[in-house]
Amino acid sequence: MTTLNVLIADRSPTYRLGVQIALQNAGLDCTCCEVEAWNEVQATLARVQSTDLLVLDACLPELGHFRQLERLLASHVELPVLILTDLVSTNFVRKAYLSGASGVILKSSSLETLSEALSSVLKGSFLHPEKDKRYWVNTPGREYLVDRLTLLSEKEKCVLNHLKYGLSNKQIGLQLCLTESTIKSHLSSIYRKLDVYNRTRLAMSIQQIV
Repeated sequence: MTTLNVLIADRSPTYRLGVQIALQNAGLDCTCCEVEAWNEVQATLARVQSTDLLVLDACLPELGHFRQLERLLASHVELPVLILTDLVSTNFVRKAYLSGASGVILKSSSLETLSEALSSVLKGSFLHPEKDKRYWVNTPGREYLVDRLTLLSEKEKCVLNHLKYGLSNKQIGLQLCLTESTIKSHLSSIYRKLDVYNRTRLAMSIQQIV
């Protein structure tokens, strides 16, 4: 099993430990890096060659209501992010998704629920409560997306088809006999052609056209 690199950004040492325990309970082999400020998140991502998951405290100083997260994911489009929060509202969840987060979970959730959430996001899924499906909004319209699909090459369409099943870049590469870097290159082209700028927006778009 490949060791995963997880960056845990939270103000509380106790909660950072809780995330590590949840990862262990999920049976995930992870190397965890802990930080407690937003500037440390940026510095760590610049230093660590490959980060498989960012677990992010929504109240982290300098996060700025997801503005900083959106900027970060513009240059780390493949990075899944699980948002930890004490309180949740319609507007909060909507902003988190539109900023590129892969999921939102309450800090008051059970250890089992947190383990399931971490495992789900690491596998490429997008985590949101059933009642929160209405938050997946503000994506380009269906007719617009169908029209933009004509711009994709046959290989890009194959990548997109595999992506809708929640496969990681590595898994898609194995399915198509392509390297992971080639898959990333195809995804960058897909983002541009479909007029989306992160993996979450792309997943939201796929839901409208499949």
